[in-house]
Amino acid sequence: VADADAMTIRSDVVDKAVLDKAAKLKIVVRAGAGFDNIDLTACTEKRIVAMNTPGQNANAVAELVFGMMLRSARNNYDGTSGFELVNRELALYGFGAVARAVHKLAQAFGMRTFAYDPFISKEAIEAAGATPVASIPELFTHQYVSLHVPLTPETSESINKSLLLKMPRGGTLISTARHEVVHEGEILEVFKERPDFCYLSDVCPKNADAIKNVLGDSYMKRAIFTKKKMGAQTLEANNNAGVAAANQIIGFFENGVTKFQLNPFPAEEPAASFVVPSKRILLATEKAFAVEAVGKIEQTCKAAGYGLHKIENYKSKGDLLEAVADADAMTIRSDVVDKAVLDKAAKLKIVVRAGAGFDNID
Repeated sequence: VADADAMTIRSDVVDKAVLDKAAKLKIVVRAGAGFDNIDLTACTEKRIVAMNTPGQNANAVAELVFGMMLRSARNNYDGTSGFELVNRELALYGFGAVARAVHKLAQAFGMRTFAYDPFISKEAIEAAGATPVASIPELFTHQYVSLHVPLTPETSESINKSLLLKMPRGGTLISTARHEVVHEGEILEVFKERPDFCYLSDVCPKNADAIKNVLGDSYMKRAIFTKKKMGAQTLEANNNAGVAAANQIIGFFENGVTKFQLNPFPAEEPAASFVVPSKRILLATEKAFAVEAVGKIEQTCKAAGYGLHKIENYKSKGDLLEAVADADAMTIRSDVVDKAVLDKAAKLKIVVRAGAGFDNID
């Protein structure tokens, strides 16, 4: 890493020892959602931007969730009668990209979904088609609970015996989060006390042998564990995350984009050691602006650090000629961009017609 300007990782640990050797490093991107293998404090101290690529493996993880659910519901395909998922209830702890992908599949299976996320409004959860719940304990009143939270001091070993014993008959905990979120010692106690309880996990717990001894023939029916972290292990997810990481690095160096930065710096300290050149974009229309569309354009330009100058309902071509004089870029609809306009546009590098036709551009 000594000569690297940027770094993309998967499960590799980027700690202080690594960063101390990375004299040129400006950015490290975890190709995936989790980021507990990056020392964010050390990155911040050295003014190194740390990012993840949220959402790129969402569908892969969601499909694994349902693969484990089906395997459990059908008793690991041992020839005995199981049950169907339709009309059953699934509660989601967290409602980020992966949880929403799980919710989408649950809808296709005819399940009823519930969700709790302290960072997402109940209105947003309702708009997605799930039923919001008011607290974490309320999630555990439903048959299935799927975990979609990061590992933090607050979530570490937070899924405990007290919560799990609240679950109804056939209660099933599903974890594609970090295994440390679940209190593994207390999971073993729940297995001993609840012969109907199931645990499906995208990583084998450290006390898997003890769980196997308790469950006997029910192991890999009531307890289903992958051999390693498998949620994102698909061709598509690996490609998506890798390409996203590369694009984020390019966006950072070329335009100073820090959209997915995990360790925001104080406002007075720039995230990169360069200044993005100021650009002036002219948004022109002979008619009135569509307010909603213009609002989104303004947000996009502001995020990139570009200035936006708007001219609407102009009465003469002279108004357009005056406005274009200082523009680096120009967005139009029906406005005519001919030689006369271009002769006045000394700084203009690009003109974009917002639409398919372009016969109004010379």
